[in-house]
Amino acid sequence: MGLYTVDDLRELVGAPLIEPLVVGQTYYVSYWVNLATEGSYWTTRWACNNQGVLFTMEEHIWSEWPGFEPEFAPRNYAHVNNPTIITDTADYTLVSGSFVADSAYRYIVLGNFFSDALTDTVHFTPGPSAAAYYLYDAICVSPTLGECPMVTGIQEAGHEGVAVRVLCGGQWLQVDGAEAGSTAWVYDAGGRVMEQFALSGRSTRSIGQWPIGVYLLRVQGRTGSVWQEKFVVMR
Repeated sequence: MGLYTVDDLRELVGAPLIEPLVVGQTYYVSYWVNLATEGSYWTTRWACNNQGVLFTMEEHIWSEWPGFEPEFAPRNYAHVNNPTIITDTADYTLVSGSFVADSAYRYIVLGNFFSDALTDTVHFTPGPSAAAYYLYDAICVSPTLGECPMVTGIQEAGHEGVAVRVLCGGQWLQVDGAEAGSTAWVYDAGGRVMEQFALSGRSTRSIGQWPIGVYLLRVQGRTGSVWQEKFVVMR
């Protein structure tokens, strides 16, 4: 599928899950990707990052042709995502990660869910090019650690060296111990993104305007490792 072309055009492939995910359950995900350059339809000499997997509640389809305007617009988020550019055309590269289901997701979608501005690319062979195309294979989703092949050990909630605290009566969120180049997302109980921000060492964010309730902090390191933990805002 085409994971990068100009104007945020993406090709996405989705399917219904055998059964909905369980809210609050940790899921382990892995898949293999390979840069495809030998097609005859058009020339593909770009490579990119953001080979990702996203879980959704509703099915989405492309409905506009030839305008290429999908219902499924770039969300700048994926449950599992590859942050590095893959240029290997001979072998497959394993991508893996974990997340805590915040909704009873019913569909899995493969592709690049980030905009052009947030996608890194390289024109890795000479000549004109139309897109970056990738093959996916052996997609694995499991609530059991060890059933899906993982690149590295999974960092679970409570991972040593990373901590999240709510300070000053629910006015500030403090995250300590994240490596430089990490990115954080905060979700409310309904799965909506409250904020996305970069992390390095200690980071503090103002949350005084957020409603009281339970939130999920998801941290992805620059190498793709994932750490998550819930926290409560009370006043």
